[in-house]
Amino acid sequence: MRFFILKAFIFFILIYAIGFIAEWYYDDYFHPGRFYRQNKIYWILNKKQGDYNFALLGSSRAANVVDVNTLEREITGEGINIATSGSGLAENYLLLKKFLENQNKIKILVINVDEYNLQSSRMPYPFTDYLFLPLLKEKEISDIYRDAVTSEKYFLWNYVPFSKYAEFNEKYPLEFLFKKSDFPKVLSWDTTGGSEILREDEFVNFESIKKTEIFIPEKTDMLYLTKIIDLCNQHDIHIFLYSAPQYQVSGVDEERKKINTFIDSIAKKHSIPYCQFYSHPICHDKNCFRDYTHLNYKGALRFSTILGEKIKDTF
Repeated sequence: MRFFILKAFIFFILIYAIGFIAEWYYDDYFHPGRFYRQNKIYWILNKKQGDYNFALLGSSRAANVVDVNTLEREITGEGINIATSGSGLAENYLLLKKFLENQNKIKILVINVDEYNLQSSRMPYPFTDYLFLPLLKEKEISDIYRDAVTSEKYFLWNYVPFSKYAEFNEKYPLEFLFKKSDFPKVLSWDTTGGSEILREDEFVNFESIKKTEIFIPEKTDMLYLTKIIDLCNQHDIHIFLYSAPQYQVSGVDEERKKINTFIDSIAKKHSIPYCQFYSHPICHDKNCFRDYTHLNYKGALRFSTILGEKIKDTF
């Protein structure tokens, strides 16, 4: 029995050591600064020493409906869109922090805030956990994981070597270890400033209108919105909050008014300008929308001009 226990112990130590070495190698090989993926998050993580008059942060209602090139015509100076579609505020905070650590400078941070990223658990994948795995050993990144993933995953990925890569083996296949991953000199985001405007002009989701769902802001999302604000204050970055247009068949309902009031109270608490576009005339123009919550190409260009004018008037 003792011999069996000894063999089991040696086997466990051996597996643990192999996992530890494999994880160390994967962390180094797949580090965002060394391994290239055709992904906007990796593009953002590799932007260094830029000097930007403005930057956009948020989910798809920043990434997909605000055109940096149009904003630059309204606001003097270079801009960049570091918003990521489908993201929650924890991911937004992580990207902003890394962006600033890479010695990028921002004068004005334009943040999309709405009922989606303040209730991110209702979103399909608000934190793209598999893309940041090589950075998990960094303390602040680990803290974000603790808040953004289940406690079971957090414990497993931190204390069982290589388990994080085993879970996402389709994202980190063995063949990648033998694949050359040079960074292209020019990416699509370089020409658009990071904006990913939706090109479909047809209204693709014209279903019956439902009332706005009951709004209950989530603790984690509020925590990371506060962290974003604090981080901006530390770097002397001006903040401009906005809620993007959404298609309205009828007027703004009571739940929508409640959302507007809540976000406005956050802005007033921190002395930050906030502009909501839920009641703007563009919200009644179906020709400007791809679906209920996203503008199409025509609408995005029109809205970007409107947003640029608001920001210019504010600052």
